[in-house]
Amino acid sequence: MRTRAVIDESLRLYPPAFVIVRQALDDDEAGGVPVRKGSLVLIAPWILHRHRRFWAAPERFDPPRFMPDAVPPPRFAYMPFGAGPRICVGAPFALTELVLVVATLVRRFRIELASRRMVHPVAFVTLQPDLPPAFQLTPRRSG
Repeated sequence: MRTRAVIDESLRLYPPAFVIVRQALDDDEAGGVPVRKGSLVLIAPWILHRHRRFWAAPERFDPPRFMPDAVPPPRFAYMPFGAGPRICVGAPFALTELVLVVATLVRRFRIELASRRMVHPVAFVTLQPDLPPAFQLTPRRSG
């Protein structure tokens, strides 16, 4: 549960998709703004996941907000893989893989940044680091 909470909080702060684009199928309204049929609608999880209306201390890394006993975020306030019928079909696999890989790495290694150089996110279609961060892995003693 704790590993999954850490992953969910990491995905909140650094969602895989910087922006999700959809086309309006009909005339509609969003937050009092008219949306015409055929318009492109952009949803930016990077901004949504940091909105003060939905998140207390939104810039803080706070995995307990995703623990089972925590109050869940409002619907559509957290959508690292999109939402609805067009949600990423690989999301369940990606989440399972993330939990297994992170838990295995943390159990076997002490993980530290090899450099104190700041890593800056760069927004393209996906969110990625400006330069790959270097890590130092030190094996943990078994037993």
